[in-house]
Amino acid sequence: MESVTATGAPARSALGLQPFRGARLPLRDVGFTRRAEAGRVAGRHPEILALPGPPSLYVHEWTSPGFTVRAVVGALDLARPGARILAHEAVDRAQVDHLRRWMERLDVQPAPLLLVHRGGGELSALLDRVSADATLVDFTDRRGQRHRIWRLDDPDDETHLCGAVANADLLIADGHHRHAAYQEMRASRPGGPSELGLVGIIDHDDTPLHIGAIHRVLAGVELETLVDAARGLGLEVDLLGAGDPLAHLSPGRLVLTDGTRTALVTARALPVVDLDSLIAVQPAPPHVAYWHAAPSALGSRRRHGGTAALLPALTVDEVLQTVSRGTLLPAKATSFQPKPTIGLMMRSLAPPR
Repeated sequence: MESVTATGAPARSALGLQPFRGARLPLRDVGFTRRAEAGRVAGRHPEILALPGPPSLYVHEWTSPGFTVRAVVGALDLARPGARILAHEAVDRAQVDHLRRWMERLDVQPAPLLLVHRGGGELSALLDRVSADATLVDFTDRRGQRHRIWRLDDPDDETHLCGAVANADLLIADGHHRHAAYQEMRASRPGGPSELGLVGIIDHDDTPLHIGAIHRVLAGVELETLVDAARGLGLEVDLLGAGDPLAHLSPGRLVLTDGTRTALVTARALPVVDLDSLIAVQPAPPHVAYWHAAPSALGSRRRHGGTAALLPALTVDEVLQTVSRGTLLPAKATSFQPKPTIGLMMRSLAPPR
């Protein structure tokens, strides 16, 4: 088990990023595409295999069509003042409790939090050099996502890396619920391995994740009701005929449609924030369905009725500016892709045998 005591390098002390003994699932259990199959793997006590070699930082690269992403993976002291981890979405209490119980039962952190920062590509040359070495893992999963993992264990490289991100704002791109569960486990198990959380740090200026919008369909809510609410909040609204709602989707604009008319709402804040305000003033909370593709949201509205709300994608800078003001975005405000398959980079909390 890796130590939870800060080491002597000033850069690592500032950030609190430490080597750990990596682990993974057997490859037969990685990359399930059907929820039922994945549930069977998660429901039993899975076999967890240690990666070869002593504790280390790692480089994990995953490739999906059109994207290659590299993350430096380590165990981060989440309570250390130098670690500025910025959450941008609220969490669901029940989901946090479920994750915490699952991790406590299995003594494992199942996947890194994905933390994005604007590093200007400072570490590109270092990561290029590390990724020219022999891999620990080179595997293509059932979804067609290729994974390569390397050790990053040269002390000079560790110092350079930790210095480059020591004062960075680390935005949670994926893992808000795991982050909350980490914090609860740390509070309930002080002084042990739960003091550290498994993270993967991505330089958005080197290998950026794609940020997509998540669109909504509001069941039982008429377009006129939302238009009246928007005007009541002082938002500018242009009401059009049906047309093609997708043609009007642009930054700073919320597009609402019931299939016969389309309303263009000029955002005062961010469109997803203004939409959340429109939902909040409804007499009763509507059922909201979420769709990653705008055409899918429109298709759902055609089949089931309601009003579709189409949103522009946010940028990393918009998200960072929002959280720097101490404001959380509504749930499902962003979709960072591609995420790595769970099971190839884990951290065991169990005592070493």
